[in-house]
Amino acid sequence: MAMRTRNWQIGAAVVAGLAALQSPLMLPAGLVLLGRWVYLDTAARGVRSPIAWAIIVPISWTFMLPFYLARRPLVAGEVRTGGTWWNLLRAFAATYAVGTALLVLRYSRPALFGLVWTIAAGNSAVMASLQVVGTLLLIALPAVLAFGVGMLLRKPTTEVGPTASLTGRTPGPCG
Repeated sequence: MAMRTRNWQIGAAVVAGLAALQSPLMLPAGLVLLGRWVYLDTAARGVRSPIAWAIIVPISWTFMLPFYLARRPLVAGEVRTGGTWWNLLRAFAATYAVGTALLVLRYSRPALFGLVWTIAAGNSAVMASLQVVGTLLLIALPAVLAFGVGMLLRKPTTEVGPTASLTGRTPGPCG
């Protein structure tokens, strides 16, 4: 019985999340939450200017969030492998993929309407579907390329926390 209740709660959360994606306030609310998380994370890690990071990262989240994630100081017990370029490009691929997926979900209703309209106008369903798939692949291309280049630049290095400002050393670009 407990599992049924849990499944129902998960289902309700998914439906509520998809409904929230259709809200025009989704993007601003998400950016405010991102800024709050960056502020709390920078403050906890001893990074200089946590307020500046909390403002800069949400404004240019596609580029600054991966930079922050790749260069932030590590706390005790954290490990980062692969080198700076691997971590930067991997974080960019993930950030870009999640961000574009959220935007696609946000605007999926007009896209589906356009698909139906294209089919109703006399174009074949196969051609209309191929156009949609091609557009989605084109949207995903930067993430796939970034991840691929990151794999090529990956180094056999490992950083173990604490690092940078948490150890009293001279801070790097993030700290």
